[in-house]
Amino acid sequence: MHTQQPYRNPEKNNHGYSIIEAMIALGVLSIGLLAIISMQISSTANIRKSGDSTEAISLGTAELERLMAFSYTDLNNPAVIAPLSRLKQGSGGRFDITWSVTAATPAPNTVTITVNVSWDPQTGGGTQTMTLTSVKADMNL
Repeated sequence: MHTQQPYRNPEKNNHGYSIIEAMIALGVLSIGLLAIISMQISSTANIRKSGDSTEAISLGTAELERLMAFSYTDLNNPAVIAPLSRLKQGSGGRFDITWSVTAATPAPNTVTITVNVSWDPQTGGGTQTMTLTSVKADMNL
């Protein structure tokens, strides 16, 4: 049994896309591109922030290790430690490194070394600070 297909006018099916369909497609494409550009901008800012944090940790750790290399006696002597208590380092001298040494905390015959690294982020905003702390005991008891 053979069924007959309805007649189609070939001129009606060759009309292409309408202007409304093209404008809708352009709108969807524009929204997608704006989302991608927004994501790129925020990821670039986050990369800068994480780079600053990484540099601050690196500078603070190096300073903490340098201070830990002093003897327990020297760490308790302000004449040795005080002249070295502030540095500007890092990219363009943006990082301000300060530290303090506190005797007999958390236990007798120990010193607590606290290193603070502060910087103004390249992406704007307020000053950021990172604090690193270590305890050194008197091993000569």
